[in-house]
Amino acid sequence: MSSKKDAPPADLQNLLGSDHPPRWWQRSSLWIGIAALVVVAAGFAYWQSQQQAKAAPVYVTEPLKKGDVTLTVSANGTLQPTRSVTIGSELSGTVKRVLVDVNDRIKTGQVLVELDTAKLVDQVTQSRAGLASAQAQLAQASATVKESRATLARFEEVARLSGGKVPSATELDSAKAAVERAVAIEAAARAALIAVRYALEPMQGALRARENILLTHVDPFVAALSLSFDIVAAAIARGEPLDGELGGKLYGMVERRELPYTHVVLAEKTGAYDSDPLPTSAALTAPDGLLFPSHIWRAAHDPDLRIEPAWKASLVYGLPCSIVCQLPAAYYLASRFEDDFEAAVLHAINGGGQNMSRAMLTGTLVGARCGLSGIPKRLLEGLADAEEVQDLALQLGRQAMQV
Repeated sequence: MSSKKDAPPADLQNLLGSDHPPRWWQRSSLWIGIAALVVVAAGFAYWQSQQQAKAAPVYVTEPLKKGDVTLTVSANGTLQPTRSVTIGSELSGTVKRVLVDVNDRIKTGQVLVELDTAKLVDQVTQSRAGLASAQAQLAQASATVKESRATLARFEEVARLSGGKVPSATELDSAKAAVERAVAIEAAARAALIAVRYALEPMQGALRARENILLTHVDPFVAALSLSFDIVAAAIARGEPLDGELGGKLYGMVERRELPYTHVVLAEKTGAYDSDPLPTSAALTAPDGLLFPSHIWRAAHDPDLRIEPAWKASLVYGLPCSIVCQLPAAYYLASRFEDDFEAAVLHAINGGGQNMSRAMLTGTLVGARCGLSGIPKRLLEGLADAEEVQDLALQLGRQAMQV
């Protein structure tokens, strides 16, 4: 049978309508879309209900009862004390041990810190040596006074026996001036010995030295320069170097009223003063004598101001016996030869003029630094009563350490 014979007739297809498209409700894609929309709508509704459930407040009930409410607060920051106390040591030095820690409870008299005493022991040794050296210089100055007085006595005796014909008035006046110079220099040396004896008590030493100076000096300017020299020598003996900073350190002690200066000095820097720490009669009136040793030290170490040979410093600062000539030369030589006692003293002597006074002042400064061990033994052995002088110096050194 052929295919044509099997196919339905065309008029039958038209009658049945099999050649027309299906109705819209008969389409499967429509029902699939509607089902998808229903699923999405149901899912959205479910999600929204869940969100609302979560947003709703949740109440937790508990039986009412009486109790404590605990509140904890945490924060970061730095605790500040309501009261802070600064403590310090009377002596400066290197800390060896710290015996307490932060927040430790302490009591009166408890040791908090231990200092390394090695440097302090060295200062004590140097002070003793400086005191011994000052004692030796005093012995030399005293011998000069005795010699000058003996010479004057001989001149006066000759003048009496000759009826005033010899010696000449000039020679007699020179002998009297020599005695006055020797006494003045001895006063500085004697006061320096006192100042070194109280090297660890600067105010006490300065006041005692001043009292001693006024036994032979009445001029306040000369007395101030003499006492300034003694204060400088005492500072060197307790370990302070003679350098460009020493003057500033000593002036700082003046401002802290650790040295006896009048309000005039204090007002120089502040422009005012609240009270006079000491009456003018009991205090220094000018700080110049404390300041210029450091200036001279700078000159001694300035290559553009070199004085050669060093003994010619006496020509620069002056040959007369005046203390304004003697002190600068002594400071210069002590700065040039701070560790060479013999060289410093020999240059002071070779400078001529009032060389014994210059040598005594120079020896005091250098000796305060290097001590007896820095002085050649032959120079010590040549002193009159050398053994007694050295024993006395050691005894005073022990007294100085009993402060």
